[in-house]
Amino acid sequence: MAGILFDDPETVVQDGTRLPVWMTNRPVAQRMNVWTAIGIMIEHAGLTNADALTALRAYAFGHNASLDDIADHLTTQRLHPDALLA
Repeated sequence: MAGILFDDPETVVQDGTRLPVWMTNRPVAQRMNVWTAIGIMIEHAGLTNADALTALRAYAFGHNASLDDIADHLTTQRLHPDALLA
């Protein structure tokens, strides 16, 4: 699967990393932020993927915010992972 996704001849270089063109559009980039935030929660609290996503979604819902906004706040360190676990 990785070969199919990353061996596309149409790639761009972003910050020194080769990325398939499809990964550079805005919705994918926003969703990558969510995946990164999930990884932060997994690393910080030892959560599973599902539990980390649930924590992000619950926090977003409880604060009348979007999942993408909360992920952005977490990945830019404007929000500490402990805030999602309270």
